[in-house]
Amino acid sequence: MSKVVVTAILLLLPYAVLPCHAANDKALARQAPVSSASKLPQSYPKIVLYSASWCPHCRQAKEYFKEHHVPYENRDVDEDLQARDELFAIAGRQTPPIERVGVPLIVIGNEERVINGFLPAQFEAAVNEIRRHSIK
Repeated sequence: MSKVVVTAILLLLPYAVLPCHAANDKALARQAPVSSASKLPQSYPKIVLYSASWCPHCRQAKEYFKEHHVPYENRDVDEDLQARDELFAIAGRQTPPIERVGVPLIVIGNEERVINGFLPAQFEAAVNEIRRHSIK
């Protein structure tokens, strides 16, 4: 295979495996995460959201985090190639590895929990599990 074909495949591969399909929303992509310095009724472990501006599930996660005052770091995989590489590296380190990597990918703590996709109940259960383990 020629270098051009291989390069094209490698550049397009992330778009082929991302499960979200929606219109671009640049305004939400620029949304600032809730500051971790703000006073919160609950403490949260470190949360990193790997997202894309066009992904409706990513928007849902951002809205949920904002409404519930969850501090997080947003890493846009479309605008930041390092974030895209991190997304695939994190997915590959999971046991078993995440076969179908997409956004949103939520990393809680120091990869104590990695969630592929977003469901509020699943997110809160993961956070509560990490809280219980950190108390012990």
